[in-house]
Amino acid sequence: MKYFLYCLQHYADFQGRARRSEFWFFQLFNFLIAIGIYLIVLAIKGVTGVNLGFLNSVFSLAVFIPNLAVSARRLHDTNRSGWWQLLTYVTTLTTSVLMLIFIYPLFINGMNEHAFSICMEQKGLLVLLCISIMFYLAAGTLLLVWYCFDSQPGANQYGSNPKEMDY
Repeated sequence: MKYFLYCLQHYADFQGRARRSEFWFFQLFNFLIAIGIYLIVLAIKGVTGVNLGFLNSVFSLAVFIPNLAVSARRLHDTNRSGWWQLLTYVTTLTTSVLMLIFIYPLFINGMNEHAFSICMEQKGLLVLLCISIMFYLAAGTLLLVWYCFDSQPGANQYGSNPKEMDY
């Protein structure tokens, strides 16, 4: 929990380096808290009928900047720029836009065979969508691998090795 609190206290600190344990414990607690919020919202909806589903979105927005910051510091720890995170955001946006364009006929014409055949006629768009999905998966995999790398020994251009410092 100390890593989660540390990341929240340094929510906009994009300088320096973050150990694997700091990064992964922050991710773990984000996940556990999100699951907890979801279960509480589900229970409240079941008992009272009131849907508070927006609370998960509020939590996600609240930890968005701290997540960017700890991810940037984690990449710094492996001697990589935090800007590499943009790979996933750009590919997510591109894939989402292409997906919406691809399935747009289903929204206009409804879910029927004619609308589906219109979607399937857009072969060029389908190819672009598949390529975009492959880039998205490749970018996510690359970042995941980098997040798992051990710290670069000693100091690097982003600061001292956090394994050599106390919190």
